Amino acid sequence: MKARLPLTCAQQKRIHDDMVREYGKVAEKEREDMTRRIIKAMLYILNTEFGWGVKRLTRLFNVFAKHINYSADDLVYWEHIDRVVIDQMGLPFERDYTDCGRVTSGEKK
Repeated sequence: MKARLPLTCAQQKRIHDDMVREYGKVAEKEREDMTRRIIKAMLYILNTEFGWGVKRLTRLFNVFAKHINYSADDLVYWEHIDRVVIDQMGLPFERDYTDCGRVTSGEKK
């Protein structure tokens, strides 16, 4: 048996908005968790494979965090990074293009 609750358009919109907001929180936590794990793995590899010490790793992490914070305010930050990393250094990454400050994936070089 199907049970249906009669909802007004306003109630449906409020439920939808609440679901979108809650999903946004879950998705943001997943992104933060993945970012933390990637950073930890990179620091571990730099320590075990390349001999970087705690002082150097801390300095790298602090500069990295500063750049990430800066990238949130600079609309063309990732395009500049792409020019250096892909065009000058020749590393095989996908380009990140910005759309009003929001990063969108581009095509591979």
